[in-house]
Amino acid sequence: MKTHGLPVSLFVLAFTGTLLQAIHGYPDKVTIGAFFEEPTIAEETAFKYAVDQINRNSSILPGVKLLYKKEVMDRSNPFLATIKVCSLMTSQIAALVSITSQSTNSVLQSMTNTMTLPHLYVPRPSCNCKVLEPKGYSLSMRPRQSQLDQALLTLIKQQHWRSIVLIYDESYDFDRLQTLIIEGTSHSWDMLILRVSSREELNSKKFRKKLRSIDERNFRYNNVVVLCSPDTTVEVLYQANEMHMVGNQYLWVIANEEISDRHLDSINITTGMITGIRKRIPTEGYHLNGYLAHLQKTHPGYSLSFLFPTLQDFPLSAAYSYDAVWALARTFDNLIRERNWTAATPLICHKPTPWLGGKNLLGSLRRNNMSGLNGPVHFNGEGYNDNAEMEILSLTTNDENITKFWAIGTWNVQGGLNLTEPAFTREIHSFENTTLTVVTLTEKPFIFKDIAEDGPPVFRGFLIDVLNELKTQLKFSYTIFETPDQKYGAKKEDGEWNGMVGQLVQKRAHIAVSALTITSEREDVVDFTKPYMDYGATILLRKPEQKYNVFAFLEPFNFQVWACILGSILIVGFILYILNRISPYSSFGTDEPDADAFNLSNSVWFAYGSLVQQGGESNPRASSGRMLSGFWWFFTLIMISTYTANLAAFLTVTRMDTPVRSVDDLAAQTSMPYGTVEDSSLYTFFKTSKIGVYERMWDFMNNSNTFVNTVEAGYDKVLSEEYAFIWENPSLDYLKLTNCDYTTIGRPFNMKGYGIALQEGMSLRDQLSISILKMQESGKMDELKGKWWPSENANCPAESSSQKSKASELGLNSVAGVFYVLALGVGISIVIVLIEIIWWLLRGEGKLKRPKPKNDKIVLEEVERIEIKHIPNDSTSSNGKRKIWTHVGNSV
Repeated sequence: MKTHGLPVSLFVLAFTGTLLQAIHGYPDKVTIGAFFEEPTIAEETAFKYAVDQINRNSSILPGVKLLYKKEVMDRSNPFLATIKVCSLMTSQIAALVSITSQSTNSVLQSMTNTMTLPHLYVPRPSCNCKVLEPKGYSLSMRPRQSQLDQALLTLIKQQHWRSIVLIYDESYDFDRLQTLIIEGTSHSWDMLILRVSSREELNSKKFRKKLRSIDERNFRYNNVVVLCSPDTTVEVLYQANEMHMVGNQYLWVIANEEISDRHLDSINITTGMITGIRKRIPTEGYHLNGYLAHLQKTHPGYSLSFLFPTLQDFPLSAAYSYDAVWALARTFDNLIRERNWTAATPLICHKPTPWLGGKNLLGSLRRNNMSGLNGPVHFNGEGYNDNAEMEILSLTTNDENITKFWAIGTWNVQGGLNLTEPAFTREIHSFENTTLTVVTLTEKPFIFKDIAEDGPPVFRGFLIDVLNELKTQLKFSYTIFETPDQKYGAKKEDGEWNGMVGQLVQKRAHIAVSALTITSEREDVVDFTKPYMDYGATILLRKPEQKYNVFAFLEPFNFQVWACILGSILIVGFILYILNRISPYSSFGTDEPDADAFNLSNSVWFAYGSLVQQGGESNPRASSGRMLSGFWWFFTLIMISTYTANLAAFLTVTRMDTPVRSVDDLAAQTSMPYGTVEDSSLYTFFKTSKIGVYERMWDFMNNSNTFVNTVEAGYDKVLSEEYAFIWENPSLDYLKLTNCDYTTIGRPFNMKGYGIALQEGMSLRDQLSISILKMQESGKMDELKGKWWPSENANCPAESSSQKSKASELGLNSVAGVFYVLALGVGISIVIVLIEIIWWLLRGEGKLKRPKPKNDKIVLEEVERIEIKHIPNDSTSSNGKRKIWTHVGNSV
């Protein structure tokens, strides 16, 4: 019995608990239904996350598991919706949560009212989903959409507008528009209504024609109200801004419950005065951080787009669905704790038997006040969540183009419009504590972009240092981004601008900071500061490989000169030999020791020795020989001096042959392609130039399509193929300092200046120009240039400016030929002496003998106190001492 006692006891306790739970109304699970039509990922994720959080929370529905049954439709179909909802009702659901279109919502309201099943629905932003029966079982999680219209009408009446332009799209219900028209008619407003039929129309000429119809009325309609989706609202303002219709002469109101901070940030770049109306959303509390983190984690698209998301960065319908689940869970919890819970039963559509607990649950829902992600949740007698408050935001722009949205008031049903500051009137006259949007483009060393692993890219470089210095002087802050199309800015065929200039023209940025050239065409649409740097264009080539010549010592003279020098040696030696033979004053034919000193071989040797500044064994005695020798010595002096000077230059200066040496050379050839960056200032320069050489270059580049899209692409193309890249010399100078494979040729041309570009009409230009001049006068600009363009660089010392005038040290490759010649001379000498020995041995019958003089006269002299006693045949004494003897007389 002891063995089976414990399991039996546990069974009894479990059965007793279940029985008591059934008697006293304690359920172990509660099921809710979910009906989604064309759901977003965020909506489904928020719904599931709410259910999961409730099941994890021990303070709500303890011991009760919250379940859900879901039905999804990919499009509006009231008949199919009826079948799916009937299927949900058979699953013993205690309530229904839905996010649908208007037609489906009407079906759901009718069915839940019949079955007395509480129904919380979240209308789409474009759905005018009214509560059909105020005392029915359907409750709207959103406030009345007319509340936004009431806030708008209150603002318009306060401004005493008499003429209004209404721009709306399909997201704005026509019944609401009709209400506005009726209200305007009652106040005798002059109204012009424009409809945006689709997003594609925004970029068409048709829509611009509509906007132009406003502008052509001479500001009769200068009050514009935009009632569109957030994305369409932003695009409408962009288009209007391009047509110069977002200025101080126009007053704009954008009204949309779901417009987010990021939409407002994108509108911040526009000029003019704009007021926004949207639902006021809590920024903290009630599971907000966990909700945002979960949606960002489970939806990679949102995670990649937003670094610090806010509630309105996601569809508000997702937050409303989250609040609906929590509102039901708290109501379930209250009824269970009060022991007033009625278990849900299956509901059969073809046997409409109402759920008995539905009325009690609905009453509790209407009575309770709860907090939600979107603020307080409280349903009024008409079935709407009426605890809604509208936030009034204002953006005004003065001539400094300072733009910022800030809250200037609120609107609610009880208190009406409450403004802390007048709308459309606030102006800012100082740059202090303001944030400018900066667009840039990477080009070393002006701008570097470092990619961060877990954050936005970091920009640095010469211009970032300049911008930070300007920020310190003028006390502003800035945010920076890179132009998406990676272009500097040029006017396209349709009149639009691309690149950084296009970002300024379209008001997406306040200033552009990069190696941006000041041109007259750009000055027509944007403003430039004073130039911070002057420059010219040069030609970039791949540095040819250095070719070493081991016989470089021969290069100072060409072949003809060397041949003439060799011929001169032979001719002078021969003439000297003749003069010595025919002159009566020469030593030839005498008994003197040097009588035959100037035979033919010795005469040539004398000429060669004089040329290499070594002299000969004897000098001519006759005046004619001396005269010839004197002129020969003068000739050798000039030639040796010239050779020495040229040799130093040839050996110490690196010579690299390049295919072209100037712009004219480049234009005259067609074998090497060349080009520049498309849509850059140089591109425009060649395109519009009327100078012959540049016209020819444009024709070649345009016909051959040798342009590149970016500067980096031009650099790579120079190394990968035979290509000449034409670009601005500051960037190329830096490139040569960091990469020894490049070289530039020719003098700079097309001299221009770099400047900081601003939106047209900004007085900030004058302040920036003054600050730039101060930096130039104080030497700060030169200091920054020295930081990013160093004069000394260990990587490529030959490109350093201070070393260009210094001679490079000689390597063995430059002088190896001299050693080869010396080795050749040694080898020839050894061969000759061997031939001489062999020849002598052959003539001496196998014995080494010295030749006898022709006159048989031998003079023996004692040298260095060595006594001559006996001279044997082999010139070696018996005691082993070496004797030195000299033969004086006629040579053999």
